[in-house]
Amino acid sequence: MGVMRPAGRTQRYWRVMADMGFLEDEPLKFLVRHLTPRLQYQDDERDVAALRIEAWGLKQGSRKKITYEVVDYGIWRPVSLP
Repeated sequence: MGVMRPAGRTQRYWRVMADMGFLEDEPLKFLVRHLTPRLQYQDDERDVAALRIEAWGLKQGSRKKITYEVVDYGIWRPVSLP
């Protein structure tokens, strides 16, 4: 037996989703329009990227492991695409 729900609950759920734009034909445009204002850096914030690479194997019969780490604190720059 399935979960019991009040009548009309599913219809109301999908109506709210549609009214909020989640069911638009172009979901990427919806995401950009709704998330861009919420994902802006504050004046005291900046981007950061962390990268860690681990490589291991045999070199001249001996086991070797190398670890490479980079942390880059970016400066926000406007980017335009053609």
